[in-house]
Amino acid sequence: MVRVRVFLNTEISSHSKQDEFLAHCHKRSNVESTFSMVKAKFGDAVRLKTTIAMKNEALCKLLAHNICCLISATYELGIEPTFCQAGVA
Repeated sequence: MVRVRVFLNTEISSHSKQDEFLAHCHKRSNVESTFSMVKAKFGDAVRLKTTIAMKNEALCKLLAHNICCLISATYELGIEPTFCQAGVA
């Protein structure tokens, strides 16, 4: 059994709790690296003044980041996208 020291000297000794903790840390790491990438690419400041406009600007930055990641993965993996024709389901 592996024990992991966490904040404030609490210990996680069971495997299920350790797995939950590591899964949570992995999610947090992914979120932090994504925010870092967005800030590096599009800047860390929002320019709009109202709360709704700031939220929309942040969401647009995240959407643009996702599109950039898709384009990058398409070229990196050599995927040829196929698009449907207009009016065809």
